[in-house]
Amino acid sequence: MKEVTINSIFKAGKVSLVRVLLLSMVTIAVIYLDAQDGVVHRFRERLSVVVYPLQWLVDAPVRLVNWVGHSVTYQQHLVRDNAKLRAHELLLQSKLQKVLVLQKQNVQLKQLLQTRAQITGKVKLSRILAIQLSPVLKQMIIAGGSDEHMYVGQPVLDGYGVMGQVISVSPLSSRVLMITDRHFSIPVQDYRNGLRLIASGVGDNDRMSLVNAMPSSDIKMGDVFVSSGYGLRFPIGYPVGVVTHIEKSRLGRFMDVSMTPSAHLNQTQLVLLVWPQQAKLKKTVMQQMNQPLTNK
Repeated sequence: MKEVTINSIFKAGKVSLVRVLLLSMVTIAVIYLDAQDGVVHRFRERLSVVVYPLQWLVDAPVRLVNWVGHSVTYQQHLVRDNAKLRAHELLLQSKLQKVLVLQKQNVQLKQLLQTRAQITGKVKLSRILAIQLSPVLKQMIIAGGSDEHMYVGQPVLDGYGVMGQVISVSPLSSRVLMITDRHFSIPVQDYRNGLRLIASGVGDNDRMSLVNAMPSSDIKMGDVFVSSGYGLRFPIGYPVGVVTHIEKSRLGRFMDVSMTPSAHLNQTQLVLLVWPQQAKLKKTVMQQMNQPLTNK
């Protein structure tokens, strides 16, 4: 083990003191020169120009990570905001559709109420539950059945014309044969001149046919045919259809006359069920049968 003496300690302290004095003198000189003409400042500026690319390269990974993190966070915010806006848009569209449906139902209800005032006998509103439209079958299911005293053959109307008649009844619902079905027929009368014919469905949603129309019959385009009451099922004078096509047969026996149904078969959601007063209906029909046809 090396022996430590007082002289060695003194010599080491002397060397350290000399170093401190030298460093202090250099520091004072640098401060003096920088204060006089900014030598150190200019040196620092030049050094920063050289060092800047190295600093930029060293900081590049950090900046890249921060940029990616901010971009991902911003994109996530955009995705969430877009999802919220889309959900809000769908909610507004749903509310708008409900408002449009209510407006449409109000128009239908207003028209039905006006119709109700024109019909004698008991009437009742009902809702369409299902519709079956095909080239073979034109039927619908409505709310209400035998529990509400509905019956087979009962007339069904909307606010614009005859819809059809009930063909089967269950306790809570009823099946209705629509006027455009091939199996449906109704006695009608030309509102303009009182001409009586039979209107039948042809399986087309927008067309009916007038059966056995003679070439000499006074039928014009736009004529409105209404229910005549014959058969004692439908109320008298309710619209059935408007003539849209007239074509005389080449054999000259009958004319081909087509009508567009007055009822809004593909649009209405509410229908009107009617319980006609049979005695009054029969009396009115008998009176009409005894009257000659006259032009109105």
